[in-house]
Amino acid sequence: MKNKKKKVIRTVIIDDGFDWHVANKYGNAISQFFEVKNKKVLREENVEEMYLSSHGTNCFAIYAETVKALSQYHVFSIKIIDLNTRLASIESLESALEWCLANKIDIISISLGTKHYQDFYHLQMLIDALVNQGTIIICAHSNDNQISYPASCKNVLGVRCDYTGNILNQGEFLLQENGLSKIDIISCCEYPEVEQLLDGDKIANYNSYAAPFIAGLVHHAMNEGNHTIPEIIAYLIKRRKEYNNFSMWKFLYNAINIPNVIDIPIVGVISSGDGSIITEICELCREFICQKYNTYLICFDEKEDYYIFSRNQLYIFGIKDLSEMIRFIYSYTQANIIFVQMNINEICDNSVQIDLLLTDTDYETTVPKLKIGKGKELVEQIKNMFA
Repeated sequence: MKNKKKKVIRTVIIDDGFDWHVANKYGNAISQFFEVKNKKVLREENVEEMYLSSHGTNCFAIYAETVKALSQYHVFSIKIIDLNTRLASIESLESALEWCLANKIDIISISLGTKHYQDFYHLQMLIDALVNQGTIIICAHSNDNQISYPASCKNVLGVRCDYTGNILNQGEFLLQENGLSKIDIISCCEYPEVEQLLDGDKIANYNSYAAPFIAGLVHHAMNEGNHTIPEIIAYLIKRRKEYNNFSMWKFLYNAINIPNVIDIPIVGVISSGDGSIITEICELCREFICQKYNTYLICFDEKEDYYIFSRNQLYIFGIKDLSEMIRFIYSYTQANIIFVQMNINEICDNSVQIDLLLTDTDYETTVPKLKIGKGKELVEQIKNMFA
């Protein structure tokens, strides 16, 4: 029986474009160049005549160095970042992802994202379609380490750099499953070979430069026959650095400005029932979101929606104290209002700041309270209390 021919990997780098001349230095990389204009992905013209010293060129070089010993592959540049303004629209990112879906791309490396919560749902739908088709998406978190998308979307490998510079050495990475962003990866961003290739240009220690390295490792995994997300994760777990007692919370604490005082409404939720109250609270949160409030919920249950953080998830992340969980979510998400499912003992804890209590009990408290009711009516009551 003949050996099955290996699939030729097709990778897209979504960024500000990469240099044709640098790409030509890698014999196993077959490069094509595109850009998004007016929501359409068009072939980029005259790339041979331009010398592009860009973020995308650095990302390509990191990726290409990581896979230079492997067989021939196709790599597509999709330019969505304006070289002058350094900005990209959510519509351009969505157009690039739609192109990837139509062209059955295997790996997508993204070094950018959006922090606007209203962009989440359409991005997640595109990501779900890509993942169902077999695409693996690697995306850098924002450099300020606040929540961003697609990095925090389900089934995306969200990556950060080792900003401390003292946890990881060149080529090393940490991986935490079921973390804050479902799949959390921290990678060393030291690339001396790439800097030499780019005539000594220094690669900054940014989250965005972790994405192409991890994408290169995913390429290696696919080259060995691993194609699904569970297979890719299993491949990476075997190769991650083991770091005893590592706490993602402690790692990020100094990278995110965690305030002592919170200036938004914190709404506690307690119930005497069977837990079905959480369904009503989720409806309430969605109604706030529909009214353009950046709303988040901390609850006991594991729920798969972007605005929900389970207390167990935050505990695994490294936060043991409820008041600290609230302060973190406030800073991480830039929320306008946070709902927190609690027990009665926690209501009595003066270290937990609660401005309003939603309940279906007759529990006596000095905190103002409202009875849980229908979403739209309760939204107006809550808004009036904080007007």
